[in-house]
Amino acid sequence: MPARFFAPLLLALGATACATTASTSDGPPASGAGASTPYTAEQIRLANAPGTVRVFRIVQAGVPPTLQTMHFTADDGVNATVETTLTDLEGKSLSNPITAEETWEALRLHASFPPEATTRREATCDVEAGTFECTLYEVRDGDRVSKFYFAPSEPGPPVLLQVEAGGAVVMQMELLKVERP
Repeated sequence: MPARFFAPLLLALGATACATTASTSDGPPASGAGASTPYTAEQIRLANAPGTVRVFRIVQAGVPPTLQTMHFTADDGVNATVETTLTDLEGKSLSNPITAEETWEALRLHASFPPEATTRREATCDVEAGTFECTLYEVRDGDRVSKFYFAPSEPGPPVLLQVEAGGAVVMQMELLKVERP
């Protein structure tokens, strides 16, 4: 269920080979290179209370752009329940909504990267949802570079994710808006 829940994000994470390496740190990263996660599980939980909606535009080479909407529907303190929908840019459904339950800790670990392949630095990121001060995680795997822009003000998925192969962007996921209850 989690793979379908974060399919575009997991696709990019799998491409960077981080799915097999988990960080044991439960806090924001220290300065310098390394791969600790950008948020704690509790920070992600507090930023995504039931009723929170996050909308992303996903553009992949050779595929029409899509919108992914994540609607956080429940929180029992340990687990999040999220309904994810995928539509075209006009809002036409491309699949049935997927409802998944996952621990906040598991969601935190989606941002765990192999230290030897990861560098971090501060960056400013402009996306449709606004301008964010971010920690940019660059994860290298051969000629593939995945860039994850994590905004401290928006704990959860990156506000921007770009995957480059051979110097060209082959996938981008951009935060369009966040609605809170």
